[in-house]
Amino acid sequence: MLDSQINLYSIDTGHFYSNRENYFSKQIFCYHKEIEDLKNENLKNTISQSEHRTSLIRHKKKKMKQAKERLATLLANKLHQNERTDGRDHIRHLREQDLRENKIISVFESTLSRTIGIPAGELTDTLFVVQVYYDDIFKDLFFYGFIYNGEKYRYFTSSAGQIRTKKAVFIKESV
Repeated sequence: MLDSQINLYSIDTGHFYSNRENYFSKQIFCYHKEIEDLKNENLKNTISQSEHRTSLIRHKKKKMKQAKERLATLLANKLHQNERTDGRDHIRHLREQDLRENKIISVFESTLSRTIGIPAGELTDTLFVVQVYYDDIFKDLFFYGFIYNGEKYRYFTSSAGQIRTKKAVFIKESV
């Protein structure tokens, strides 16, 4: 039964970060992890240690909020610049090093996959499913596409279920 399925990558908008955007995203993740660790330690300590950890948590939350604001500002500015130049300012690139085996999903073969010649049971790079976390990145991708392995990809479709879960399907422009 696996022969009637095609394998493709399911990624998220974080896979299209520039180096600077990726830096802020990693900062946010680290602060979040540190806060969770401090909260877990808080449960095990005395009241004086608890008060110190609570102030540390407040400080980390403030830093995380600042990093989130910087990332949001950076994303909004890049989108605005791309809109003003009608997509000539930049085009997003899919970071190849982020494509791992745990990002592969299987979908049933369909008229679309047979029409464009995607072989069943094999991994394809003709289609990508993108989970949307940042709307500014998705707008960039939706209007201007992205580059992967020297090929340009454009927004293709979203099913009703994909719209509810904020996912989109992108297809190789040459196809």
